[in-house]
This record gives sequence, structure tokens and C-alpha cells, in this order.
Amino acid sequence: MVLKINGEKVDFTLENEKNAYEMVSSIFSTLSKDDILVVKVIIDGKEYLINDMALKNIPLENIGEMNVLAQKKDEIVYDLLFECQRLFFEIKRELKENKLSRKNEILDVLNWVKETVETVSRLGYFHNTEANTICVSIDRIIQYISDVDKSSLQVESLINILDSLEDYIRTVRERVVFGELPSQEDLKEKIKKTIDLLPQISEAFQTGDDKKAFNNINCVLSTLETFCIYLKKNINSYSDDRKSKLAVLYENLNSILMRIIEAFENQDLILISDLFEYELSDKLKEYLDIVFK
Repeated sequence: MVLKINGEKVDFTLENEKNAYEMVSSIFSTLSKDDILVVKVIIDGKEYLINDMALKNIPLENIGEMNVLAQKKDEIVYDLLFECQRLFFEIKRELKENKLSRKNEILDVLNWVKETVETVSRLGYFHNTEANTICVSIDRIIQYISDVDKSSLQVESLINILDSLEDYIRTVRERVVFGELPSQEDLKEKIKKTIDLLPQISEAFQTGDDKKAFNNINCVLSTLETFCIYLKKNINSYSDDRKSKLAVLYENLNSILMRIIEAFENQDLILISDLFEYELSDKLKEYLDIVFK
């Protein structure tokens, strides 16, 4: 049997493992010591969740290749919290455009976010009051949407509450990923390199080099997140005039980030290219001018 972790071949020595379930459990136990969690396993091309009892019926001698997919716990939590933020953004847009025409879908999404917050809280990433506040608020929103008559729906009030919940979740995500931010000089260099990188995304798509385009996009998104967090954490160190401009810029960067995610979901490569090459480029140049002048 060939064993891989995230596609990389690894050497291993069997102890008492006899089937795929025991093998995955053993790997899970070993990796979890380093805060790395097994997400799923692929056995000869077929995917399984790690708690799938069908794994017990697969003897190790019948396996050609086992590929264990694992992530650091922080990365998993980051992805989950980012998805919660994105879903709140989608709910707000849906309420503004269509009110409760997709009521059941909205309720399903809210329940998923609540369950996700509870899971992340059990992993120790939320303070108790934060998780409790978010879950209680979501319960109240669910109850309100379930009972309210469409004609008396208070859309703006709902959106304000969702904004607050999104801020809560963003705060936790910042703690997970951006506990230590770059210095001002390092950030300045990051911005300049990112601006230079933006036109290459459109060029790569046009020449059919999608892999290069998406690799560049991942770099830009990671750096963009850092920009937003840096703005939020340092905004009080600037004069009132610059603070006002930075507050607007911060919201604009967040808005562009959400639009980029939406364009990805719709596989709109033209919009993705335009957002990176034109809108984001202009905002980053503005960032340089305001922050470092």
C-alpha cells in the first residue's frame, strides 16, 4: 500500500492496524498531537469521511493507495469562520433584494452558522461570551424570521444585527490568523508587490494559464486580508482626517473581497480579472497614499 498525506508519499510502519479505519485512526492520533486534523481520506480514488464505518470493511492488503487529507486546526477554523462571514453577507444581500422569498434557505444557512460557531467554540477559539452572544442572537433571528409576516419584516434592523454578528466572527478570525501583523515597512513592500502582481492575473487567464492565475489570486487574497486587519488595528494612530479616509478605505477593501468571493462562486473569470486589475489596484494605490504619506 502507498500512503500519502496531502498527496506527498510518506513511509510508515504498521503496528496492529488491519483495516482502513484503524489506519486512519492511527494517523489522526499522530497528527493531532501537532494540532493537525484529518479532514478526509481517499482510497484508490474514492473519498471517505474519517468516521465512515465503511472503512472498517476495507482490509489494508486490498488498498493500492491511501491519500490522507489533513489541515492545521487553525486553517480549518479560519476557513469555517470565513465561510460564516460570507454567508452573513449573502443573507444580507438576499434580504435587501428579495426579503423572505427564500425563507427556508435563509433559516438553513443560519442554523449551519450556529452549528459551526458552536463547533469552533468547543475547539477553544471563541471566548464563552462571544459564542453565547452569537448563538443566542442567531436563535432570535431564526425565531423572528419564522414568525414574522412578510409585510412587517424589519429588514434594516435584521441587517444591523447581522453586521454585528459578522464583526464578532471577524474578530475571532483575526485572532486565529493575524495574531502577529507585519511591520509598516514590510506591509508597504507587500502592497507594492501585490500591485505589480495584479495585471498578471488577467494575463494568465487570457493565455489559458489558469493555475498561475489562481496561485497569484491566492497570494493577493492572503495579503488583502492582512491589509484589512492592519487598517482596523491601527486606525486610531492616525489623525481624524486620515482616520476618516482609512475607515472608508477599510470598508471598500472588505467589500471588494466579498465581491471577489462571489465572482469565484459564479466562475465569472472576466469579473474576477476586472476586480483585481482595476478596482483592487486603485484601492491599494490609495492605501499607499493615505497610510504612508
